[in-house]
Amino acid sequence: MQLTPQEEVLLDMLERALRDGRSIEEARRTLTIASQNPALVENVIQIHLDIALATRTIALSHAIGGSDATSAWYTGPSEDDLY
Repeated sequence: MQLTPQEEVLLDMLERALRDGRSIEEARRTLTIASQNPALVENVIQIHLDIALATRTIALSHAIGGSDATSAWYTGPSEDDLY
């Protein structure tokens, strides 16, 4: 996926806002004010959602779960851990 320079900047701003704990609606308002281009903001939000969905799909397709799952491979720290 090739992004325009404007999309790259807005996507970075969106992801920073989300990491800072802002909602997607708060980020939408801020980005719309900053860019003065609501259509571009909506496109960037859709790009973000598409990337997130693809990431989850890839992660879940490689995860062991359901009836195929064995016991957890890591159950937390133990007394036998060496540091």
